Amino acid sequence: MAATITTTRRRGMPATRIPDVEELTADECWRLLRLSRTGRLAVRTEEGVDIFPVTYMVHDRRILLRSGPGSKMLHLGRYPSIAFEVDGRGRGRAWSVVLHGEATRMSSDSEILDSGVRDIVTSAPGAKFNYVRIDPVDVTGRRFRTFTGTPALVAIAVLLGAMVVALGAVSILLGR
Repeated sequence: MAATITTTRRRGMPATRIPDVEELTADECWRLLRLSRTGRLAVRTEEGVDIFPVTYMVHDRRILLRSGPGSKMLHLGRYPSIAFEVDGRGRGRAWSVVLHGEATRMSSDSEILDSGVRDIVTSAPGAKFNYVRIDPVDVTGRRFRTFTGTPALVAIAVLLGAMVVALGAVSILLGR
C-alpha cells in the first residue's frame, strides 16, 4: 500500500510530498525497464528538446537501441546528455521510470555483437545501422493508483440507482 512519500531531490529541485505515490527502488526501475520494449528518448536540439519513440533493450544496466540516419543521431552526436522514459499500467496501478544518461554511438564490432543490439526488432521501417548505448547517470521511478472504475462497476452503480428509484416509486404508489 502506497503512503505519502517524499521524493528525492533531483537536479536542484526541492523535495516534494505526493500522496499515494510509491517511489521505486533502482532494482525495481531496472526490472520494469527490462519488461518493456518501447520508450521515449528526449534529446536536446538547437531549438530546445525533441522526443523520439524508440524500441530498446536493457543490457548490463544500460539502454541499447538501433536507429537509422536522421535528426535523432545528429542531435545525439552534438548533445549526448539525454532523458529516457518508459511507462506502463496494470492491476489498478500505473508506473513511470525516467533515466538520465549519456548516449554514445557504439562503434566497436565486438561490443555491438556481444550486446545483442543488432537483434532489436524495430517497428519503424528502414535500415537501422546506428547502434546507441545509453550509460545511466540516474534512474528514478514511481508507481501510483489509477482509477479502478470499470464499465461493469459503472453498470452496477446505475442498476443500484435504478432500483432505489423504483423502490421509491413503489413506496409512493403504496402510500407509504
